[in-house]
Amino acid sequence: MPNIVSKIIMWLTWLFVVLLAVLMAHYLTKGGPRINSFSRPFDLFATGMFLIPVLMCGGLRFWLSRIRNPWVALLPFFGGVFFAWQAGLYGIFLLPEFCMVFQILSAVLFLAYLPVFVQLRQTPPSFPTTKA
Repeated sequence: MPNIVSKIIMWLTWLFVVLLAVLMAHYLTKGGPRINSFSRPFDLFATGMFLIPVLMCGGLRFWLSRIRNPWVALLPFFGGVFFAWQAGLYGIFLLPEFCMVFQILSAVLFLAYLPVFVQLRQTPPSFPTTKA
């Protein structure tokens, strides 16, 4: 039962944050002259802003695959979905020249946290007790 409830919470969170990211990408990028212009080189700052969400989401996704308790699994799930959402915001607010790059990164990271792909580690079978 806790597994089903935690999956429902994951689905609701994922759907809410993805909808929020799509709406923000649609309405906050209207009419910007620098959006997707690629007018400056992809320098060290842009590379760092690209790698931070990738490394954080990758680490949290690895940790999520190792957890057995469905309630504890919500912590790395929430953190990973937050960093996936944050990657899209980097493209809107910090680096609008590369907005599409960060929107694609955000979509890929959101797919990594799709609750269908989140499988919690099963508990190992208990050993039979022998009476001596």
